[in-house]
Amino acid sequence: MPNIIEGKFDGDGLKCAIVVSRFNDFVTFKLLDGAMDCLLRHSVEDRDIDVAMEGVELHSTSCIVTGK
Repeated sequence: MPNIIEGKFDGDGLKCAIVVSRFNDFVTFKLLDGAMDCLLRHSVEDRDIDVAMEGVELHSTSCIVTGK
């Protein structure tokens, strides 16, 4: 029997930002749904996830997320 090593993914207290393009939204919105599902399953609070859509400059997004 092989030795199976499993980790515990705990996102408690983690703050995340996801940047999503509206180009090819059929694909990118499914990727967003998958990313949100993964974060929520691993104890990241909904209020700690920011989503920036296309049209928001990357610098502006980083300022919003970091508060600087």
